[in-house]
Amino acid sequence: MCNWEIRTNFVASFTFKNVCMKKIGLFFPAFLFFMLLGCVESKQERYLRAARELNAQCPMQLDAYTALDSMVYTPAVHSLTYYYKVSNVADSVLLQQREQLEVELWKGILNSTEMLPYIEDKVTFCYCYRTDSTDCLLDFTFTPDYFVEGKAVE
Repeated sequence: MCNWEIRTNFVASFTFKNVCMKKIGLFFPAFLFFMLLGCVESKQERYLRAARELNAQCPMQLDAYTALDSMVYTPAVHSLTYYYKVSNVADSVLLQQREQLEVELWKGILNSTEMLPYIEDKVTFCYCYRTDSTDCLLDFTFTPDYFVEGKAVE
C-alpha cells in the first residue's frame, strides 16, 4: 500500500468514527432521558402499587377482633378505602362504639407519618368495617376538608 492509500483509509475511518460517535453522542442522552422518564411513577401509580403491596400481606390480623382484609385506591375519586373484618363482636356493640372508633381513626391518620403524603395530596380516606352478618356495618369517610394544616375541621 502506498502512503496515499494509507492516509485516505485513515481519514475515511476517522471520519466514519466521528460521525458514529456524534450519532451515539446524540442518541444516548435522549435514550437515557426517556428511560428515566419512564421510571418515574405518578402519584396515582404509586398509590396503586402501595395498595397491591399491602394487599399481598392481607388478611392482616391487627388485634384479637380486627383484621385488615384489603385496601383499594380509586383514582377516579382519589380515595383510599380500607376494608376491615371484625370477628367475635356483636353488631350492636360495634355500633355503640361508632363515635369512639371514628375519633381513633381520625387521630390515627393525623399521627401517622405514612399518611402525611396522602393528606398533602388531598386523598379521601374511607374505612369499611364488616362483620360475619353484614357486608359493611360501619363506614367512615374523611375528605380533605377534614384536614387543614394537620388539624381537623370540626
